[in-house]
Amino acid sequence: MVCATRNLQAPGMASRKALRKPQRSSLFLLTLSLLLYTKEHKVKKDASSSIHEHRHGLKLNNYLVLTSAEGYDARVLFVFVRSLRSVYAGDFTLLMPYGAEVATDMTSLTREFSIRLAFVNKVTRYGLRTDRYLAYADECGISYTLCFAADARDVYFQRDPFSGLSHYADLTLSLEDSRIRFTPDTLPICSKGARTECHCRYNRKWIQSCWGSRFVDSLQHQTPICSGTIMGTPQGFRMLRSAMVDLMDSTSKLPLCSARDQGHLNFLYYTNRLRNVTVEARGRGIVNTVGYLTNEVIDSLFDGSVVRNEDGSISAVIH
Repeated sequence: MVCATRNLQAPGMASRKALRKPQRSSLFLLTLSLLLYTKEHKVKKDASSSIHEHRHGLKLNNYLVLTSAEGYDARVLFVFVRSLRSVYAGDFTLLMPYGAEVATDMTSLTREFSIRLAFVNKVTRYGLRTDRYLAYADECGISYTLCFAADARDVYFQRDPFSGLSHYADLTLSLEDSRIRFTPDTLPICSKGARTECHCRYNRKWIQSCWGSRFVDSLQHQTPICSGTIMGTPQGFRMLRSAMVDLMDSTSKLPLCSARDQGHLNFLYYTNRLRNVTVEARGRGIVNTVGYLTNEVIDSLFDGSVVRNEDGSISAVIH
């Protein structure tokens, strides 16, 4: 969940127009998916690759990518899946609600791209949208070094998200653009046309509905964390599950609380209830969160058809 609508473009085929357009639809994603793989994005399998190196039969770098789908057909997942599989050959799990019917096109997608299906019981009132945070800890077991969990509809990959990581925290979280604030509401409402600091009415509402105006006002100089992409160790995802369960147990008793996943994650972070956490600014880490960027900033991110970070490196993940 984010404070913006985003659009996807295939890696190597990213366009300013795609990132600028405000709509997001299954037809739009299907059109983009047909463009996918027209550029060369071969998965590297040489000795220098970060993808599941094997020496003497031992798996040295054991990684997992997680995403979830509830009510989506395979077309919605196509850009995510094809872009990921063009840069990463490791384990990949798709979470679905327990009892959900798996359509034929979804079954074909999982077989073609070696995706493991895992079914998640409903625990919270929000269903899979929030229950996925509990399932991440189950899926990211001790056999894995790192796991990367991401939204499915509006994420695509330009590089292996695990490549080049010399050190990492138990959780790595990504900030929205630095212009975005929780409050005060005297700032302009955030939009793609807002060039100065602005407040995100959605993030403000989520926090205020559960923890009150005084707390949300204490965040006036803070930028919201995007809950749609999380890198973590098995220990980190267990910590997140424990903290989420405790917090949601208390907020479930508040009839007006509408915080859902992103509100709860921001509350946990900004009240120092998570340990060994790294928070990366937009364009300076694994994920480049492009929602609500102005068209001028979007133009500046492009180097040909590739989206780059502030330091000129290729953004591994676009969200």
